[in-house]
Amino acid sequence: MKKAIALLLALVMCFGLAACGGSSNNGGSNNNNSAAVKEWPFTDNDITVYTRNSAGGAPFLGQQYFLDVVFKDTKDASYLLVDDATSGGAVCVDKTYAAGGDGYTFYVAGSEVVIGDILGTFDHSMKKDFIALGALPSNGAPNYLCISKKTLPDVKTFQDFVDWCKAHPGEFRLGYGPNAIGEVICKLIMDHYGLDVKWVISEGNDNTTNIMGGIIDGYLFNQTKTLSLMQDTVTPVLAASTLPVNKAELKGVPNYTDLGIGELFVPTGMYLIAKNDMDPELAKAINAKLRAAAEKVKAKDSDETVQILVKHMTTQEQVVEPKTLEECQADIDALYKAIDAVLGKK
Repeated sequence: MKKAIALLLALVMCFGLAACGGSSNNGGSNNNNSAAVKEWPFTDNDITVYTRNSAGGAPFLGQQYFLDVVFKDTKDASYLLVDDATSGGAVCVDKTYAAGGDGYTFYVAGSEVVIGDILGTFDHSMKKDFIALGALPSNGAPNYLCISKKTLPDVKTFQDFVDWCKAHPGEFRLGYGPNAIGEVICKLIMDHYGLDVKWVISEGNDNTTNIMGGIIDGYLFNQTKTLSLMQDTVTPVLAASTLPVNKAELKGVPNYTDLGIGELFVPTGMYLIAKNDMDPELAKAINAKLRAAAEKVKAKDSDETVQILVKHMTTQEQVVEPKTLEECQADIDALYKAIDAVLGKK
């Protein structure tokens, strides 16, 4: 009888422990219960989103207006968008990692995190340490490979450029910013066509001065800069995109699809990331919120908050897609592959 009572007491204790959550999960800060997960954004404290983009600039405002749409329907929820470009965003990445996947701390990541991982300039890896939770507004206008009218006035098409480089190996002076996405894009193009060019470091405001002064023969400019220079200074010969060119002034410029080199395209989106110890259900909930906001933008919802974002994105030629967690990860994998093929050899 005593043995039976002891056994019964043991069973009661086991069931009691199970009911109280006897198995513990101490994996960082990912201890949000299912009820809390369903209520994201959380309302008991500010949510911090770090970005390396300067406050007031077009990328920063696109992120701010998008987050306004995300947070609007959750009463009492608030966020802080904190800009800090220290070490190219590395400090923000460190802070996001240290916070854990708690649902309160995020970073707006672009190619800089992948480049920093591959080159070893960042302490944390986009692939191993973080999860991309959804897409944010990013530059939708392509960059253009532009040729100097001053030094190469006869180069008017991409084929002219290829022919000239093959006829003059090692002579074409291609400006670039080291360890940046522009270098990756240009290197993939040059390697694909077997072109031997002279790589000349040209960064910031020096790009315009250098091409106007004949110090470089070509550069990968963004669309705004291309439009401002194309009348007198440069000839755009290639749009680094797989999508049709929308600007009337640039309609004749071929893109990757036109040339049958779509495999060279490098995705350059912006993503909201957090440490990857996040509760999987919380990750899904956040992704659902981000996708819902992106859908509203694409549908040009009449809501005032959405309209502010749509107007900004239209004038700045930004885009945002309602991407799933899997689609975000596929983009990151493609970015790693492209960047590692170039910068991983250094």
